[in-house]
Amino acid sequence: TGILLRFTGDEIEYVNAGHTDLICRRDKTRNVEIVNLKDRDIKGCFLGIDEMDKQFGRLTFKVSSNDVLLLFTDCLYECKNAEGEEHGYSRIMESLKNAGNGSSREIVDHILNDFQRHTGTAAINDDLTVIVLKKTG
Repeated sequence: TGILLRFTGDEIEYVNAGHTDLICRRDKTRNVEIVNLKDRDIKGCFLGIDEMDKQFGRLTFKVSSNDVLLLFTDCLYECKNAEGEEHGYSRIMESLKNAGNGSSREIVDHILNDFQRHTGTAAINDDLTVIVLKKTG
């Protein structure tokens, strides 16, 4: 899977090749949303399979100062706690909403701390990657 982000000033061109959804937190409103079109999913197929000759959907959107983008692997939402409950998108989005307005590193730390509180001592059997991009200036 993969995500392509092309940055041009305040504009981002976004292509998704079967990866988890891109999440954005708007600084002015504190709204946290999955980046997608209103009427259809832009997510394309996995890279390296026969269907790659199909066109990938593309979405262009704007970001403002202090807006935050969150990229992550599926482990972040699929990992379960001892009771078998997945961490899930709603917890991730709530965690990002409550992460404060610190640096990208501080936001990642907040999200991972919430994740670890949820999973507790349950085994993590997948790769876990979390990337936070914060618009400055």
